[in-house]
Amino acid sequence: MELSEIKQGVEPPIDATALVVDLRNFTPSLNASQEDLNGVNTFCYFLFDFYQIILKCCLLAIPAPLRNNPPLQINSTGDGALIVYYNTWNFAYGFLAAILLDAYLSSFCREFNLKNSQNNLPEVSFGIGIESGKVSRIFAHNSINTTRPVIDTFIGYAINIASRAESISKTLFAANTIFSDATVEKVSQSLFQENYQDKRNQDAICKSDDERLIIHEKMNELNHKLCLAFIGRYNLQGVSQPMPLYRLSRYALKPGMKRFDTLIKKLVQSDSQHFKEIVNFL
Repeated sequence: MELSEIKQGVEPPIDATALVVDLRNFTPSLNASQEDLNGVNTFCYFLFDFYQIILKCCLLAIPAPLRNNPPLQINSTGDGALIVYYNTWNFAYGFLAAILLDAYLSSFCREFNLKNSQNNLPEVSFGIGIESGKVSRIFAHNSINTTRPVIDTFIGYAINIASRAESISKTLFAANTIFSDATVEKVSQSLFQENYQDKRNQDAICKSDDERLIIHEKMNELNHKLCLAFIGRYNLQGVSQPMPLYRLSRYALKPGMKRFDTLIKKLVQSDSQHFKEIVNFL
């Protein structure tokens, strides 16, 4: 095949939400696992389930009518995945997918570790970073056969931030999933008509501690609505200013809890069938 037969392209930037999922202790677990009778490293079966969970959670975050042609791309990174949602409601799909992934992968990794506690296998865990912003699609494929082989991926600032946010989760206790500023702002503005930046601006010009306490209480109330906890401002590599980061409040992620149900209903745009699917899944 001549190189001239390869079709390639870079598409203009689009609004998207990126999730970077990382499996911890991937290489040590692969090295410590045995081969089965077919010569397959048994850790590959864990990876099969891991990727199946990612696909299931990511599709479940999208309403049923869109799942046959989802505004979603998932690329394997070997020890994780790059997930990109790219329609107008991308930030909500990404936010919901992060909730589903955190809940399911927490249980999945815990069960795997308990099952293999006597087999001298390293404990596995995961990290997730999420951010919204501009991304560009890059692709290359045979101009005649567009299915195989093919390179099709996204790059962009949002993906870089999601990756940096994911790495922060390695340093925190019980904080596997980290939300970056833009995603949180988009979700809070769209769902509750509030945003953190306005409150930060108000905080910057407060003239008394009493005024500042009122602003901080309003920010805490918004955290409460989003089932998030503010963990601080972090200097992420490649980012000029410290970025506000948030983690999930796991104790709030319970179907039947008023604020959680309210959040999910807003994320699924009051789609009762979609809401029911989410609740049954969790």
